[in-house]
Amino acid sequence: MNFRLKGCKKAIDSFIANPYWNYFFPSIRKEEARTKLIHNVSNPNNFCRFSPRLSVAVKPYAFNRLHEIHIPTLIIISDQDHLFNIETAEALHKSIKPSSKIIMQDCSHLPFVEASNEFNQAVLDFLAKG
Repeated sequence: MNFRLKGCKKAIDSFIANPYWNYFFPSIRKEEARTKLIHNVSNPNNFCRFSPRLSVAVKPYAFNRLHEIHIPTLIIISDQDHLFNIETAEALHKSIKPSSKIIMQDCSHLPFVEASNEFNQAVLDFLAKG
């Protein structure tokens, strides 16, 4: 095993074990979705492919310009996501006037994995209004 892969494996194991990231994973009750997500996260080609520079804010900071969006926008958030993400979704919804917000129930950070049928139907319904 090369050093980069060994480092990725250690980072992945740390991510999965860290209680802070529990919101990211489906609950244990959703075993199939949880297993699928852990399998995908455990793949170094998926988990370790993003440059740390991607976490740097884009300039100019776009949040203050959201009111300039004048097209219908769908915001989907999960009720069990991290509080920061829930609050951000609400701020987006308030700032983008032609937006619709859907709160997926009994889902964590990735509702398109946990409740793919409901998620896809919500997107299709939104697009059909278009």
